[in-house]
Amino acid sequence: MTLISSKSWLDPVLPELLPQSIIDKADALPVKVGFLAGRLAPETAARLSNLLLITNAYYSNLIEGQYCEPASMQKAQSTARKERQLLRDLTVQHMDTQRLFERAMRWRRPEFRAMFSPQLICSVHERLFSGTGETSRRMSDGRFLVPGQLRSGPDDEVVVRNHVAPAAAAARSMLEHLQTFFGSSLDPRRRLIAALANHHRLAWVHPFLDGNGRVARMMTHLQLAQLGLQPYLWSLSRGLARRHDDYYR
Repeated sequence: MTLISSKSWLDPVLPELLPQSIIDKADALPVKVGFLAGRLAPETAARLSNLLLITNAYYSNLIEGQYCEPASMQKAQSTARKERQLLRDLTVQHMDTQRLFERAMRWRRPEFRAMFSPQLICSVHERLFSGTGETSRRMSDGRFLVPGQLRSGPDDEVVVRNHVAPAAAAARSMLEHLQTFFGSSLDPRRRLIAALANHHRLAWVHPFLDGNGRVARMMTHLQLAQLGLQPYLWSLSRGLARRHDDYYR
């Protein structure tokens, strides 16, 4: 089997001419977000944000076929670290990761281009999986997932359902190629479209042996936050989970 190994397969990363229907939707989302935010008192928004932190983790894991009661997830947030052995699973790790990167973004105020960097993608993957047990990181072939490590060698080729991922050796260069083009968008509408298109492209490149869907959803959440679209007041993962079959096509 000949694997895709050239980053040019990704071109055009973002076409110069986009359908007007997509532009219109990109115009509408900030308006809807502004309407939602304007109807919430600051205290209510803060409480909703904490609730949706749980919601995001719940649905992101549900998409992957993992179910955890929301009540258990909420309990895990306030459980001492040493007592979390059974609760500190991928769900809790998702909440910790989202909280950490949102806080870092408020402090550092990264540029839009930085939100597509391979370094950030690897950091998100590492944070999502570094605190999980061996059971959560054991893959179907018996190997253990290495948090934050991109596919790179001949043993890292992947086939997921009907998708044959690009050659492992091309993973990093493809991520850099996506950053170059998606990260250079200037128009707010094209930036939003770039963030959403990157969600698909990131999943297609499949840069890690496992955990790519979780990383893609977290990256999109953070990119939407960088764009000021307040994704902590609405849940991307919930919307994707409700259209699970379409999402996996």
